[in-house]
Amino acid sequence: MPPPSSSLRMATDREQLPITASEHREQREVPAPTRMYTRGEMQAILGISAARLDMLERWDEAFPPAQRNGDTETVFSASDMERYRVRIANAQSVVDGAVTTPDAELAFTLPTMAQRLHVSWKTLDRWSTHEEPPLRGTVARVRGNICRVLTDRHVQAFREAHPEVVSYAQSFSRMTDIERCSIIQLAEQLVQKGCPTILGLLSTLAKRAGRNHETVRSILHDCRNDHPVIDQFMKQTAMKDQRERTLVEQAQELSLGFIPNDCFGKAERHPKLAQNILAPMPTGNDRNRSKAVKPPKGLDEPYLRELYNHPLLTHEQEAHLFRKMNYLKFRAHGLQKKLVELQQKRGKDTEQTALAKEILELKTQSEHVRNAIIQANLRLVVSIAKRYTGPDQGLHALVSDGNDSLMRAVERFDFSRGYKFSTYATWAIVKNFSRTIPNEQRVRARYFSVYQEDFSFCADHRADLSEQVDLKHCETTSRNAVPLSQCP
Repeated sequence: MPPPSSSLRMATDREQLPITASEHREQREVPAPTRMYTRGEMQAILGISAARLDMLERWDEAFPPAQRNGDTETVFSASDMERYRVRIANAQSVVDGAVTTPDAELAFTLPTMAQRLHVSWKTLDRWSTHEEPPLRGTVARVRGNICRVLTDRHVQAFREAHPEVVSYAQSFSRMTDIERCSIIQLAEQLVQKGCPTILGLLSTLAKRAGRNHETVRSILHDCRNDHPVIDQFMKQTAMKDQRERTLVEQAQELSLGFIPNDCFGKAERHPKLAQNILAPMPTGNDRNRSKAVKPPKGLDEPYLRELYNHPLLTHEQEAHLFRKMNYLKFRAHGLQKKLVELQQKRGKDTEQTALAKEILELKTQSEHVRNAIIQANLRLVVSIAKRYTGPDQGLHALVSDGNDSLMRAVERFDFSRGYKFSTYATWAIVKNFSRTIPNEQRVRARYFSVYQEDFSFCADHRADLSEQVDLKHCETTSRNAVPLSQCP
């Protein structure tokens, strides 16, 4: 067939109508065919294995299911390729912390799951102890280590039960390096200006940075090796915090036994009555008892001579000192209860330390009053111990045992009954002697050693007079002791 002539071609061109602007726009907006990639092509382009590509498909909602070219082969679009390229580095690290459970589920370690949920792994650990239902997981071996792993099913169940908790945890943004450096610089400036406590430093930094106290504490702890100013400050504050915690523990463990009285409760409501109780000891009307007495002649032992430097107490002075001692313990006992309640409510550390210091100060004041009562009655112990001295009982041993009885009597004496303390102390000391002396004689007679006779023949020169007296008593005891064959 011969080709058409030029006149025919010109006629055909004239018959074509021109394309309007709307038609040109419609033709331009027609989408071009999308390039699809097979699994092999995706692996080659991204540089990953087939197993890792399977994990990436199941990892997150950001990786949607791939399209299928019929029912034979899975293919991926160009948009899938771009999304994989953007998150491939993050996905590679996440897949490293993933394992497959026996139920063919993909499980993740705590750091990996925390990265997926945009929270901290400590937050996930706290969720495991949350109220019902907690975030439970399973145990698996990851890289040779047995650790706790979580699946999407576990996370979804916890998200449905506690949506507010999850959303609140995800509302926090991750800290950048610039923000971390700014916090460290601000911390150094505050330390150089003289920040007193670590709590004040953390509060200031957390308020300015808009972060949690524990987050700021973790940042300062991690940068201690590179910033000696912060390291020295944290060491000093740690030592101070340890001392404060020790004070609180000592205040809690104090034994504050006291003899109750009706005036103690009234003194808490009336400050003037409390001032009268805590006032200094009144001067005694009896001049002979309120002044020191010269020791008798022939008394050469320093301890016995020292006892006469402390005057005896009148009945009025005894009542005042016992009332003051027990009231101080009563106040310390009340503050001890407040300290326990404050710890249960997790109050401020400064308040706990202040209460602990006040408790220890009251205890110290009560000890001073107690020592004053004991020193004024030590002569009573010596006078009673002289009655029980003998060949088998030395004076110093009896005085030491009687002093223990005197200290126990001070703790148990009730001044409100109107009796003199010397009467109660005498009864307590005599009762103790009547119980301990026979026991000591029975033990000494039963377990007599023949080597004591050899010791008596050896010369022993003692510089102290009291030791010489004890040595003489030992020699007398060894001579008068019953032989072992005659013991019952």
